[in-house]
Amino acid sequence: MDAGLLPMEEAPDAAAPLLASTVNISLSPRARDAIEDFCLDQNPPAKPETVIEWIVEDWLEREGYFH
Repeated sequence: MDAGLLPMEEAPDAAAPLLASTVNISLSPRARDAIEDFCLDQNPPAKPETVIEWIVEDWLEREGYFH
């Protein structure tokens, strides 16, 4: 089974606001630990939600979604 993202129209909660639909993102222990370490290394420490937002925005920008 493909663990990729579903298109928004096929997502179970497509009508839900994006924030509500991403609140329960599950991460591997490795990713969770890396994000936690990154948060603690910031001055002042960053919130995990903010770091995940930075990661997603960076990835989307590199993939060309921000023109």
